[in-house]
Amino acid sequence: MDSIVSSKDRLHFFEYLEVDLLQEYLRNGIGYFVNALLNAHPRLVPLRYWAPELTALLDFFKDLISLSTLKATYAENFFGYERPRMRKWSALKGAIVWAVLPYLSSRLEQYYTQLAGE
Repeated sequence: MDSIVSSKDRLHFFEYLEVDLLQEYLRNGIGYFVNALLNAHPRLVPLRYWAPELTALLDFFKDLISLSTLKATYAENFFGYERPRMRKWSALKGAIVWAVLPYLSSRLEQYYTQLAGE
C-alpha cells in the first residue's frame, strides 16, 4: 500500500487511524478468545477474574514478537508499514506503548467511574 503523503518516515493521520482501529479490533478479539477459553474449561474458571490482565499480556507479547521480527506492530505489518529505525530496546518500548498503556488507561477509567458512581 502506498503512502498518501510524501514522507516515508511518518504515517499520515488517516493511515494511523486505520492502524489504530485494527489494533483495537485485535485487542477485543484477544479478549473474546481469552474469555471464551476461561469459561469453557472448569479448571480455568477462577482465572476469569484476571481476563483483562491476560488479554493485555497476550497483546503485549503479540506486539513484542512482531516488533522484534518484522520491525512493525502486527496491525502496522498488516497494512505493510514498517518502522525505519529500530534500536536495541525499541521493540520493548513499542510493545509497552501499544499494549500496556491502553490497558492501564482502561483500568484507570474503570476506577474513576467506580469512584464517581459512589
